[in-house]
Amino acid sequence: MVWTLQRDDSPEATQTKKILIRLSGRQMKHGRPSTASALLAGYMTLLSIMDIINETDCDIGQLQSIAANALPFETPD
Repeated sequence: MVWTLQRDDSPEATQTKKILIRLSGRQMKHGRPSTASALLAGYMTLLSIMDIINETDCDIGQLQSIAANALPFETPD
């Protein structure tokens, strides 16, 4: 899946790559929008999030609440 996505230049694929890179927590070198390993790391994080949402009674609101409690150093917008 990651290799196919990496070679896809469609607008949908570009948006998906941006999201997966953010989920991976990795920084890309200037001029290098993504790497297979960063996309895979982001994909694994996405699968974990989807597993929590689909296999528990936790919803997005609860995840946001948990994040707000776990990350008290963030400043409000």
